[in-house]
Amino acid sequence: VRINQIARVLTTGRPEIGFFVESAPSQLQEIWKKADLIISKGQGNFETLSDRPETIFFFLKAKCLPVARALGVNQGALILKKNRG
Repeated sequence: VRINQIARVLTTGRPEIGFFVESAPSQLQEIWKKADLIISKGQGNFETLSDRPETIFFFLKAKCLPVARALGVNQGALILKKNRG
C-alpha cells in the first residue's frame, strides 16, 4: 500500500510475535512515545497491544477463534479496529 511514502515504518528487528514496547530498542521506544497515533499490522500485535492506552489502529486478520470472538467477528475476517486509547 506504499504506506512508507507517507509514514515512517518501524520494526523491532526481533523474531518474536507481537510488540512489547518496554523491550523494544530505545530509539523505537522514543518514537513510540512521541507518536500521535500508531498503525499496527497483524494479529500478534493486536494481541500484545490492544490494552495499551495509546491511539492505535489495528489492521489484522482474525485467524483464531478467541481473537475473532474478542473482536465480535467471524474467524478469518479482515479487520480495521481502533483501540480504546
